[in-house]
Amino acid sequence: RVEGTVLRAGRAHIDAQWLGDVVVARGEAAREARGPALAARGWHLIRGGIDGLVIVQNTDPDDPITSWTISTRTPDRLAAAIQDARVAASLPD
Repeated sequence: RVEGTVLRAGRAHIDAQWLGDVVVARGEAAREARGPALAARGWHLIRGGIDGLVIVQNTDPDDPITSWTISTRTPDRLAAAIQDARVAASLPD
């Protein structure tokens, strides 16, 4: 979920200023992303029985985590919320 300009998944959170490209995956693309294409240096919140995935790049140069992979029943809605948070995080105070 996105709260303001913070993406939260499980106990983890990241400010939207560090979020890069967002990819929505379903079906075979999601199975590939959860398996052979799963980023070894990424952070993952994957739940069985949920087909949709959102994969978002982490652009923080000081963070060893390169991406977040999150299972969700509503991947389009989560991706849109992430994009909105990125825009809000880039606006001047």
